[in-house]
Amino acid sequence: MLRDLQNGTNTVVSADNVGNWFNDVTNQGEVVYWVGAGWSGPGDTTYDYNIFRYRDGVTTRLTNDQYFWNTYPLTDGINVVYRKHDPCCGEQHYQITMYNDNLGEITLRPMGASEPQPDLDFQLRSGWIAFTKPGQGGLLQVWVRSPSGEESQISTFNASSYIVATKFSSH
Repeated sequence: MLRDLQNGTNTVVSADNVGNWFNDVTNQGEVVYWVGAGWSGPGDTTYDYNIFRYRDGVTTRLTNDQYFWNTYPLTDGINVVYRKHDPCCGEQHYQITMYNDNLGEITLRPMGASEPQPDLDFQLRSGWIAFTKPGQGGLLQVWVRSPSGEESQISTFNASSYIVATKFSSH
């Protein structure tokens, strides 16, 4: 459900098994969400944990993954960043992935055992993306990806590092 606070109206974005938390919305009313209930195993393309975007009245499926689950999306209206991981319930491996309309999917952090969380392990603003991935020695460090696609490590601590981010509005 998308609530327009200025006009006091509600719009049903999706009624189909939307993930119960860690979905996102921009100030302009773009919504990204994951769908997953009803998954019946590898090869199920009906509800196999994929990311969708609702923008200007149109819903678009952003991922079409039959082997991994895609969950917990964040967006800045330019990019969508989310977790890609093994299906439930055995040994889990996770990666951080970015989706862009022009570039498609790009891996920001390769598969590993550490479970990334929105805001703590990935965040984005105005085309910039901050994310964690292993640096030298295998410890998680904070990296940044510029709107032009350049990546650089910005932390170099002797312990794993995370992002401290809060949601904010220009109003």
